Amino acid sequence: MFSINYIFKTKGFKLGDFYEIKLDFKKDDCAINVLATLLELQEGLENYNKVLTGSISNEIQVSSILLDIEKGSILTKIQDVVRRVPSNDSIENFINKPKDIIKKVVKEELKLILKKGRKKLFDIVRLDELTQNEKEIKLFEETKNIIESSELSSYGVKVSKEKLLKAAESVMKPIRESKNDIFIRTDREFNPISNNFKVNLEDTFKETIRINKYRAKMIIKKPVFVGCSKWELINDKAIEAEMQDKVFIDKIKNREVSIMAGDMLDCDFKSEIMFNDDYEIIDSKYYVLKVYDIVAPQIEKNIIKDELFSNKE
Repeated sequence: MFSINYIFKTKGFKLGDFYEIKLDFKKDDCAINVLATLLELQEGLENYNKVLTGSISNEIQVSSILLDIEKGSILTKIQDVVRRVPSNDSIENFINKPKDIIKKVVKEELKLILKKGRKKLFDIVRLDELTQNEKEIKLFEETKNIIESSELSSYGVKVSKEKLLKAAESVMKPIRESKNDIFIRTDREFNPISNNFKVNLEDTFKETIRINKYRAKMIIKKPVFVGCSKWELINDKAIEAEMQDKVFIDKIKNREVSIMAGDMLDCDFKSEIMFNDDYEIIDSKYYVLKVYDIVAPQIEKNIIKDELFSNKE
């Protein structure tokens, strides 16, 4: 019906738990759209699994296999399979019998982490009394608690809020965009998956966005004469900047501006740098607010030439 990697051929040990996804579709729906929704949802769930297990160790690899598809509404039965666990060397730092933890603790604890983590996501997204920001905080804190309370926490757990929310968004995006009702069963009964959840990292990390405005002279690496593509400029490094000076854009359209190789843009410039909770850069945006002049370089021509024609970004 639709592709899932490693179907029935996955090496590793199967986790005993499985879950089911049901999609109720109208008979006149486009088949490609229906199956694409299921594929994107499964890919999102795989991303979510990777974040949950990656919080414990990047060496753990978990894939999903397709157990069954039932007719009627599209009903798929899915099981997680551990393909790789941390090596004995890394385990021995924490325990005396690595084979025992691979066989017992890893299997049982991963099953609980994946099951609880998945259920926590779908439980929280349906809490309509919470704002989006409150849902994100609750999801992060409670997921972190699930992992930190497991016996695998001795590996040095580090849950990334950014990665968790990106993975959650990859699960919820196909659900939001689908015209059909989608249900999940992790315990005894099917529950509808709410589509009232949409991650916007700019809103989530707005308190860690650093904005700088200043006047600068930047080498023009690639100007844009047609359309709305971003200009490529060189400051300390090559960047892409949105041109917001409409007067300057009109001058280009009217052939009032001439740009030669090595020219610099004398402009008011703005940068917006977004950091996550670990103060790692997760996004950068650059804007040219106002152009004062096109300046021909007077010094360091060889340096400019090297910057323009090198492949180094």
